[in-house]
Amino acid sequence: MTFRIAPPRPSRRGTILIVALAVMSILMGLAAAMLQAAQHSRRHFRSELHLRQVDHLLDAAIATAAARLAAGEPATESRTIPAAEIVGRHPAGLTITTGPADASGRLIEAVVEYPLGGLHPIRRRRVRRIELADPPPSSPLLPPDQSNPQESRP
Repeated sequence: MTFRIAPPRPSRRGTILIVALAVMSILMGLAAAMLQAAQHSRRHFRSELHLRQVDHLLDAAIATAAARLAAGEPATESRTIPAAEIVGRHPAGLTITTGPADASGRLIEAVVEYPLGGLHPIRRRRVRRIELADPPPSSPLLPPDQSNPQESRP
């Protein structure tokens, strides 16, 4: 009977360690890519939220200025809106200017900066022309409450 001596086997411990390190590095790379994508999505969502906030503030500023002008009050102002007054976490800067009245109405310009004092504030400007309705003419012969006697009947 002859015995053969088998050649020595290479140690598998080193191979398993290298494979385990390669798998861990791939998993860490995937986790880092997912974290970077999540941060990018969060920044995009935040900037979209700020853009919508600016649009809503511009619409509200122009509507408020138009209501003030219709009531005969001055509408030009520049102020900081605290975060507690708006749906947001930051204050906003608001500037409203009105142009002189002409035959076609008045110009209202609103400028909003949000978030005020932030790293990447969004500044938008909107200009609208509004038509101011003239009050109905009253008859100089009748008192103001009796200018239309048909409406005053019960």
